[in-house]
Amino acid sequence: MDWILTPYDGANHLKFGMSATEIAQILGAPKTTQQRPNGVINEFRGVNDPMVRYTNDEMNQLVFGPRTGRVFLYRIDYHAETPTVFIAHVKHRDSDLWRSPGGSIISLILGISFDENNPGEADKTIALFAIGVFDEVIAMSKKL
Repeated sequence: MDWILTPYDGANHLKFGMSATEIAQILGAPKTTQQRPNGVINEFRGVNDPMVRYTNDEMNQLVFGPRTGRVFLYRIDYHAETPTVFIAHVKHRDSDLWRSPGGSIISLILGISFDENNPGEADKTIALFAIGVFDEVIAMSKKL
């Protein structure tokens, strides 16, 4: 499946603020659910679907691994591009990037967090997040 990321809105028919029930109507029931001590819930359906994260039953983050299909941000497929090309693409729209403590690159303008892995690497992921979700992470991050 092709996924079109829309900053601070969602991807395809999955929109930030949707409930777990609404997401399940689109993607089907999750295979596993993980609840963190802070109340955040992660749903996993399989390697071909994004991981869905909720707070207070409102979807606020989607994480796309390399098997979820093509993931487009302004017509560029994240999974098909090298880190150099994708970073340049992002910097065209947001020159104020951050590096998280875990090493991911964060764009607050675009509402994304991504790693610098090459196409085909098993752990190449990109996350799309809702407004405010990465505020605590940014407080611990450094300007790129």
